[in-house]
Amino acid sequence: MARTLSLLRILLILVVTYSVFGRGQVSDYNELIFQVKNKGNFVFNDALIVFDLGGDVYFPLSELLESLGVEVKSSGGDQIIEGYVLNEVSTYKIDISKKQFQLGATKTSLKDDDFINGGDGIYIRKNIVEQILNVQMDVDFLGSEVSIISSYLFPPEQKKLRSKKNIGSLTTYAGEEAIDVKRDWLSGFNFDQDIFYRFVKEGRGENHQDVLHQTSFSTEFLKSELYMSYTGINDMKEAQWLSLSRTDHKGRIFGDLEATSFSVYNFNSSSVKLIGGSRTLKGATVSNRPFNTSVIFSKRDFVGPISVGWEVELYQNGIFIARDSGTAQKQRYEFKDIDLYYGTNSFHFIFYGPKGEVKHSYETYNIDDTFQKTKKPIWTFSSGFDEKGESHHFAEVDYLFGEKLYVESIYTSFYDDGLKEFYSLNGSTYLGSSLVSLNSAFTSKDNAFELSSKFKLFQDLSTQLSYTRVNGLTSELLEGDLGLKDIARLTVLFPLKFISNLQLFSEFKYKKFKNTDTLWQRYRLSYFKGKLYSSFYFEDLDGYSFVELFNRYVFGKNELRFETRISHSEIENISLELLHRNSRFSLSGDISHYVDSELTTTTLSYNHRLKYLTLGANLSHNKKESIIGINLSYGLNYDDGKTQIYEKKTSAYGSLKIIAFEDLNGNNTYDEDEPLTENVEFRKVTGSLTEKTNVLGVATFTHLIPNKPVDIKISMKDVENIYLKANKKGFRIWPRVGKNATIYVPLSIRGEAEGEVQLTNPNIVMSDIDVYIIDTNNEKRKIRVENDGYFWVDNLAPGDYHLRIECSKCEIESFEKEFSMPSGGDSLFIEGLRI
Repeated sequence: MARTLSLLRILLILVVTYSVFGRGQVSDYNELIFQVKNKGNFVFNDALIVFDLGGDVYFPLSELLESLGVEVKSSGGDQIIEGYVLNEVSTYKIDISKKQFQLGATKTSLKDDDFINGGDGIYIRKNIVEQILNVQMDVDFLGSEVSIISSYLFPPEQKKLRSKKNIGSLTTYAGEEAIDVKRDWLSGFNFDQDIFYRFVKEGRGENHQDVLHQTSFSTEFLKSELYMSYTGINDMKEAQWLSLSRTDHKGRIFGDLEATSFSVYNFNSSSVKLIGGSRTLKGATVSNRPFNTSVIFSKRDFVGPISVGWEVELYQNGIFIARDSGTAQKQRYEFKDIDLYYGTNSFHFIFYGPKGEVKHSYETYNIDDTFQKTKKPIWTFSSGFDEKGESHHFAEVDYLFGEKLYVESIYTSFYDDGLKEFYSLNGSTYLGSSLVSLNSAFTSKDNAFELSSKFKLFQDLSTQLSYTRVNGLTSELLEGDLGLKDIARLTVLFPLKFISNLQLFSEFKYKKFKNTDTLWQRYRLSYFKGKLYSSFYFEDLDGYSFVELFNRYVFGKNELRFETRISHSEIENISLELLHRNSRFSLSGDISHYVDSELTTTTLSYNHRLKYLTLGANLSHNKKESIIGINLSYGLNYDDGKTQIYEKKTSAYGSLKIIAFEDLNGNNTYDEDEPLTENVEFRKVTGSLTEKTNVLGVATFTHLIPNKPVDIKISMKDVENIYLKANKKGFRIWPRVGKNATIYVPLSIRGEAEGEVQLTNPNIVMSDIDVYIIDTNNEKRKIRVENDGYFWVDNLAPGDYHLRIECSKCEIESFEKEFSMPSGGDSLFIEGLRI
């Protein structure tokens, strides 16, 4: 009891201390990224930035309506948003300056909490959006998605229905094609180091000290990505990685082979269903597998770089499912064999750095009733030696027969208590709305077969059901040598409707052996509300149970995490961590108590980010030892004759330099005499990071995860010249390791014009006339006229125009008026329009 009171007293002191020193500026709104889809899992928008305040969600109206194919136009810096839904009768108009909302002829006042100014546009409350579209919008905070329930089809849905093709997910922002990044024989150089000194004083009076050091560099070499990492403790090597790779999302490696990736020396081999066999190899691998599709329908592997001391949490459809961390021996996170459910699979990665850094990454995979069409077989070949020097070979060829049968054929051989050769043949198809797979693995003597199905039960329950028959096959995943005969598995993921934002994941796995059987079951109950996330995990294997309770609460710039583990009804450990972070430093405290060893460890850490490096110190103490540590880290980037020094690592990532310029001659190419533009804002959609161009017209994004599409949105809201516009709304690039990509964004002068058409004949109405803008190339553009005769048109390049009014019922069937848009742009009011 005394020990418990002492522990509680320490925790109370820690909480009070951080409450005093951890207060900061608290944002009223929580910025989230949602996927927008219909009930049938058709995706309208993969990454829509929304704001949340206590469950009230605000949507960027213009961007949302564009995703739905709804007619929309805005003026006055998004202060006026208007258009119609499906037909010109269902009109809407929102005027922020007047705080007015209009549906058809009905006008309603907007309250102050009906909209917010998000900086890059106006965000409208959910109930207003529902009225505009005449739909119901179900917001799932756990799944990070919004389902639109409608009695009619939006244009993108109609297009899919007509073509009967899967439009799919991971669509490029604003419909723009991904920009190709030029390759060089030698370009750029990234170098970084982490150095950690540790002094340990043991309870027996013995002392020792260590220096842990990690050095990495990357560059573009021979038009490929060269990456090296070395980790050691004192003068001993702990880990080393060296790879020369080339990736191309368009599949242009080796010409007609159309490979998308190639790597030599170090790489990670694939894991095979029912077999396993994933290894870190020295050799070569080549593949034409697309980056942006999931062609392995039952499971998905997620692998990426992670530095020493970093931790990553993985959430699937809002449920916390796994955690990994970077160590000296393994500087990569690996989440293997993650189940994909029928419907939407939204993955959210949260990276926590040792110096208080927090980064987010998102991936979405949709499994519906169609496969992505492939014109040619998809193949992967690799060969090399594992860490023990034993040979390892892998070959896979996949092909889509017709539109409904996808077949995978695989051969692999590796050493596992002797050389083993395996073959695998797998097929997947759709029966109605269910995905059904038959998987097999066999050797020359033994075999195993698995029949599985994925489907939605009662529309809301993501369900997987599988049965495996083992006929003597022994592999890393099957214990045929122990007499394993049968495996039955059921997983269900469903929301609990009686409490919003509450979901339950459950899994049951029954194994029948020759002389016995086992039942493994696990459940994870997850709840998300605002800045609170809680999960309760329970696992049981034949009566041996394990429980984990995990909670995270964010308040301002502070984060409180509580975790406890219980094994077989006995508490293993309890930990409480409180963290404060801001733009320059982080301070954290952690108390962990281990019941079996009666050991309580207290850890305090402080890290300060300077301009060119990060310095940190930590102190850890328990009754067995005390540890004092000092760490230093920095990253260096050399490109185009200039050196940039960062306070964090750079070598395992790509970077992007964007140059905004005024395109005076309209050729979409930067020329030396064209002026560069300051204060153009670029937003990285995933993670919602923003950068503005400096006085040299340059904005820079660093630490971009390689081979993941990055969508960039362009905003001109802070540019001094209001008539200078971007030629497109956004673009996509694919970052590469060590590559410092440079993208030029052309800007052009564009003006606007408005006016009022007056009808002299009382028997004529505005619907009887058509109004066009015609430029000097005789290109005609029809513009919309309100019932009161008012019109507004934007995106007018400098030059001469004709405004033509056509009316077949009028005495004068057409009327024209000339006007000119000046070279600097303008807001023109065209008068004298009478017909």
